Parts: sequence; C-alpha cells; structure tokens
Amino acid sequence: MESIAGRRGTEQRSYSRQFVYEDFQPSSDWTQDSECHILLVDLPGFKKEELKLQVDNLGKITVGGERWLGEGKYSRFKQVFSLPEDADADKIKGKFDCGLLFVIIPKKAKEVKEETKKQEQESATETEEEERQKS
Repeated sequence: MESIAGRRGTEQRSYSRQFVYEDFQPSSDWTQDSECHILLVDLPGFKKEELKLQVDNLGKITVGGERWLGEGKYSRFKQVFSLPEDADADKIKGKFDCGLLFVIIPKKAKEVKEETKKQEQESATETEEEERQKS
C-alpha cells in the first residue's frame, strides 16, 4: 500500500546540516580584594547573549558559550571553576565588558571583617616599625 506522502509526490527529507564546532579554552585568572574574589575570563569576539554563567549548589561555577563563525562553523567553550571557600554564592554577579567576563564573588561577611582586621593590624605593625626606625 502506498503512503499518502508517496501519492502526493512528496518525500520526507532530512535537512540536517552538519555544523563544525571548534572547541577552545579561553584564558582566565583569579584576583581578589578585601570584599570579593573576581574571576576574569578573556572572550574576544563574544557577545553577552552568547555566554552562559551557572552556579550550582556543589560550589562550582560553569562558564560556557558558543558563537557563529560563519560557513557552518561555531566556536565554543565550557570551563568549570571551584568557588573559593569563603564565597557568598547567593550574591555572585557577572559583568561582560569589551570581551572580558568578570564574575564577582563576594566574600562571606565574617571573612571580610577578619581580613580587614588583619590588614589593619599589619598596617599598624608596619607603622610602629617605621616609627621605631626613625627614632
């Protein structure tokens, strides 16, 4: 028995186009100050809409993205980072500017106070030493 599609002269066709994905690992670095940790990821050529930032409840940050290069090619990446132990995971923010992704990870309030106090103590000790050397 002939199918309806066959009688109409139409056939099911697969129009799946093969895309080529070029995987890469962007350069990244961590920095911090007394209030937060900052993850920097260098992503030249990417747009904000092409990126995805996820934080899970296991202390991991996943940064990924893909962008169209043309002629059936995409460039894509995916990197997973561990959160610092003193991170306040509920307050993480991301900012993308001129090809650079900033993941701003605030430190827990207790940790910030302790580090600030430690820096103040170190500064006071340095000042005392300088005064002794002058005398």
